[in-house]
Amino acid sequence: MGLREDSSSNGYFYSFKGIRYAMPPVEDLRFKAPTELEPWTETVEAVEDGHICPQYDIANSIPLGDEDCLFLNVYTPKIDSKKRAVMVHIHGGAFILGGGVSHLFGPDYLMENDIVLVNFNYRLGALGFLTTKDTMETANNGIKDQIMALKWVKENIDKFGGDPNKVTIIGEDAGAASATILSMSPAAQGLFQGVIALSGNALCDQFIQNNPDEAAKELAARLECSSTDGKDIIECISRKTQQDIVEKSNSMMMFYTFPRWFAPNVDGDILPDRPENLLKWRSLLLSRLTINSFNNGGYDDNFIDHKLPRLLPVMTNYNSKLYPITRSIRKRYFVNVDMENEDEFRPRYIEFLTDMLFTKCTDEFARAIANHSVPTYEYLFDYRGQYSIVNFQGEQVDMGVVHGDEMQYVFHNIWGEDFSMSPADLKFTKNIFTPLLSSFAKTSVPTLPTIDDINVSWSPRAPNKNRILKISNKLEMNEDYKKDILKFWNEDIQNILKSKKKLGKKGKR
Repeated sequence: MGLREDSSSNGYFYSFKGIRYAMPPVEDLRFKAPTELEPWTETVEAVEDGHICPQYDIANSIPLGDEDCLFLNVYTPKIDSKKRAVMVHIHGGAFILGGGVSHLFGPDYLMENDIVLVNFNYRLGALGFLTTKDTMETANNGIKDQIMALKWVKENIDKFGGDPNKVTIIGEDAGAASATILSMSPAAQGLFQGVIALSGNALCDQFIQNNPDEAAKELAARLECSSTDGKDIIECISRKTQQDIVEKSNSMMMFYTFPRWFAPNVDGDILPDRPENLLKWRSLLLSRLTINSFNNGGYDDNFIDHKLPRLLPVMTNYNSKLYPITRSIRKRYFVNVDMENEDEFRPRYIEFLTDMLFTKCTDEFARAIANHSVPTYEYLFDYRGQYSIVNFQGEQVDMGVVHGDEMQYVFHNIWGEDFSMSPADLKFTKNIFTPLLSSFAKTSVPTLPTIDDINVSWSPRAPNKNRILKISNKLEMNEDYKKDILKFWNEDIQNILKSKKKLGKKGKR
């Protein structure tokens, strides 16, 4: 039993909140794959969000959530015999934060586009991704939760007016990485037909943990688990309280360290191999977007030479002697830049982070998919509305369009803030952006709206042509987007790495 709710545009929709899709992963089920629910016949009141999964509230320095958190919400425009396209949203948050709850992701705009929406929680941090080389059966439980939610959708969404054979998964940041992991996972085949990956994918180094054993041992030490044996570590940590696990996991975090300590990893099952080796098929909608930067005033002129050698190894997989790389980066991004002038340094640093963390891997992912003749549509989100996510983080400096900004044009009351959109932003949301994504979910082809001032055709990517739709105050196609930047990362930096490997081999003779 759900609710009929008023929409922000004076319409209405139906919501069904707090529906369990798996057994609570508590006690003996902690660090285990999700367990299917037993069938039930009684009526369930689905009127409130379920608990979010355990996580650390950095702003207030307190742990939040409950391990009994495997809930989902369903929103539908109408309850009738029509079978509508379904969008299953996987929330972002670096695999350590967030939840698929109504006050963060309001369905209003998608309801107006006749879409059935599903939001859900999945296990985060150590409780979702803790594993060791000896206990791979505990790996990727957060992704296994996502698969269980998709199975629930496949089996039940027709009861809510949804078409189980027309399911598109959509995610941003870690949610986008999850969506693309699922598109490669044998365990998820047949559960969805399309992917919308907003600002992230599985080839971005920050989303894959290559050394989960190290992360497990570090957490074990902080929880006073003395053994170095993988099975003993898991058993010891399983006896600790939820609060201790969340707090000690948080104590391991350093701002902007990549990959995260606890994130998806190659387990031979859900992720059988490295993502770059698994790229196969599926209709994909990818985005490029500027990443948000952190604001630390007072950089000195030695920042690139002295801080990047320590920054790069934890942000990427580049782990050889790094000074030739940092010299190349300085030459490409920071020539004639006053490092003590924050206004001068900031935009160059944002561009550097964007290219290193997103531009390169998004191009690599899209290119691999397009080479398999799969229709692949890319866009650059460059619409700067009245609000940006940084405004809700206390930042007053205008950083342009940043990582996550597009989500406010998909979901109502995004970021937990019930703010009023300007007329221009509302027009952009309802006439352009949400209809664009919805059309992809319905037809696998993103259809541009028929509006007088829009006269552009969105072409899919070709194997040798980097076609991107720039979405701003106007829409325009851009071919060979950031061609020189991609050459720098894909060729120049790679040549440096290859030359250093050759020198290393000669030195060992």
